[in-house]
Amino acid sequence: MADPTCPARAEFGYAEPETQKFDTEKLLELTQWVRDTQVPILSLLISRNGKIVYELYTSSLTGAEAHYVMSVTKSITSARSGHRSALAAQRRPDGW
Repeated sequence: MADPTCPARAEFGYAEPETQKFDTEKLLELTQWVRDTQVPILSLLISRNGKIVYELYTSSLTGAEAHYVMSVTKSITSARSGHRSALAAQRRPDGW
């Protein structure tokens, strides 16, 4: 089986949340909320200025496995954004 590492991960650095103006206590509250409410979140990543400041994986999901999900999400997000742009262009007389 191929190595499931995420090549995009190399582009991101890691930083302590405070260095990117994140409150660690708020991130802890977020972690506890995800745990306590049983929301169906498999992974959560927060980045700022190209630095990852928070990663959360629930159940048995790992960062390497999450890459496959993110790839699908990018495709869906891209298609949705393109569709919204096309709809907006149709509403404007100049096409933009």
